[in-house]
Amino acid sequence: MEVNLFQAEGTGIWAIEFAIKYPDCKVVGTDLSPIQPNEVPPNCHFEIDNAEDVWVFTLFSYIHSRFMCGAFSSFHKVFASAFANLVPGGYAEFRDYYVRLQCVDGSLAGTDLEKWNTVLLEGVAKLGKNGLAAAKFKAQMEEAGFVDVVEKKFALPGNPWAKGKAEKVLGLIQMTNILNGLHGMSIGLFTRVYGWSVQEVEEFLV
Repeated sequence: MEVNLFQAEGTGIWAIEFAIKYPDCKVVGTDLSPIQPNEVPPNCHFEIDNAEDVWVFTLFSYIHSRFMCGAFSSFHKVFASAFANLVPGGYAEFRDYYVRLQCVDGSLAGTDLEKWNTVLLEGVAKLGKNGLAAAKFKAQMEEAGFVDVVEKKFALPGNPWAKGKAEKVLGLIQMTNILNGLHGMSIGLFTRVYGWSVQEVEEFLV
């Protein structure tokens, strides 16, 4: 079986772990930058490629993509390419964020966190991307020809205030992810799209 993996962040971890778990599979990971490890399982290799370009791969049994909402301009185009490059009976899995922070009690309204989220989404949109693209995945996959499409929605807590031990752990992990990536997600976008100075961005993030 051949597996094609689209890498958003480019670390290659998912592809490598999949290749180790399923040694009889051929795993192909793609990304725009060659930043993956040099030492990988013999059944795994990486290619520099843009999934929005014409696909030149052979057919695959399983295609996996995650967190590409900030990378793809047209998921509809990617879905069509994925469908065309699957063997009959093959599977495609797309996992992504709906990048609008929400809360059940309205306490997010008017906060700097809400403002950051709004500025982020609007900035991404100015670059032709859609942080809310996941809401249309099911319909667009069906339009591309996929059948038996299953959509699962998960509410991911953003801090450890959530109720329940497991939810608190998830919330802590997600909060750490956001805080660690806050500068990286913001600095380039806010300075280039909005013309903010580095100092203005850093003061805002504080």
